[in-house]
Amino acid sequence: MLRRHQVTPFIEIRVEETVTSKKRYIGPGRPGPNRPWRMEEVRRAHLTYGRRPEAIEEALCLAGWRIHVTNASRQVLPLGEAIPHYRGMWRNERGYHRFKKGSLPALPLFVRLPERIIGLMLLLMIALQALTLLEFVARQALAEQGEEPAGLVPGNPKMKTARPSAERLLARFDNLHLLVERTEEGLKGELVEPLTPLQRRILALLGVPEHVYDLSFLRPPPGNSYTCHNISEKGVK
Repeated sequence: MLRRHQVTPFIEIRVEETVTSKKRYIGPGRPGPNRPWRMEEVRRAHLTYGRRPEAIEEALCLAGWRIHVTNASRQVLPLGEAIPHYRGMWRNERGYHRFKKGSLPALPLFVRLPERIIGLMLLLMIALQALTLLEFVARQALAEQGEEPAGLVPGNPKMKTARPSAERLLARFDNLHLLVERTEEGLKGELVEPLTPLQRRILALLGVPEHVYDLSFLRPPPGNSYTCHNISEKGVK
């Protein structure tokens, strides 16, 4: 209870226990010289408590104050800059959450060699930077245009938001399929679904041209040349 209410430092508790022995006969009937018995211990706990005035007075002096500790000097990090930096730490915590239980989980870890662990974390850090940059660019574009698109909140397609996460933006592209089939001309591939208006809007916010999804390719039988088409403004083959 003290830990639950966060008052452990303010109350001193003492518990004293007394132990007495008592002879108890086994079974019904009157006591006799041949009747079996056993000794039982009776334990009683006595609780005393009291306040700790010094700890309470110190807590009252600090009540309502938030203490920030840093190893940076005033010249490097003045107080006026330290507070905004601290309040922005939740952005870093979001990155750690992505490593723990988010879209970039580092656990469970199936590698054991130190160099492989370092390499894995390096790849995750690069992926985290890409997600962070993607999210920042989209939110900045929405803020500049004063727009709140709908369809980015799972379970509520009509809800609008001006601060979508990178995961929600990328999730809008999980329904695209590349159809690959073998024909007499060779191996042929093309994008099945056309881009939706929301997908086109996301690409525009990120500054990504739509033609990156205009993919088609034709791989002729062995011995022939390979052709790949990626439609762009100039047309690239």
